[in-house]
Amino acid sequence: MDKVSFKSAPAIGTNAADVVYAYNTSGHKVRIDGLSLLPDVTVALDASNYITTTVVAPDGSTTLSTHTTESAGSALAAGTEEELTLGAAAIGEAIEVENGEAVKFSIAKTGTGPAYDFVGVVRATVVRP
Repeated sequence: MDKVSFKSAPAIGTNAADVVYAYNTSGHKVRIDGLSLLPDVTVALDASNYITTTVVAPDGSTTLSTHTTESAGSALAAGTEEELTLGAAAIGEAIEVENGEAVKFSIAKTGTGPAYDFVGVVRATVVRP
């Protein structure tokens, strides 16, 4: 089985909201095997100043995964890949990405929000007819 990965543009800032996309440029339809964040800065856990990243399928409505740096979530450590858990909604057709389609990484901050700097990564297997 052919494995591929594609990355988003960097999500950098302290904006109230940000969106970056990871485009499938493999030339093939793929099925998502995993998602992760690759941070360049550390984002500590905090109860009132945190970021929440939501990963959405190309259909625009299916949430594949969510990550938060709120106290109950997990911190982002600079240089350490943060694996994301594919949610139950990710089962089925939503995890298939056609060539040229994109997976969306949406960032929302709460409170004054920490600075963030990361790349979203999609790992997938080529779907053969």
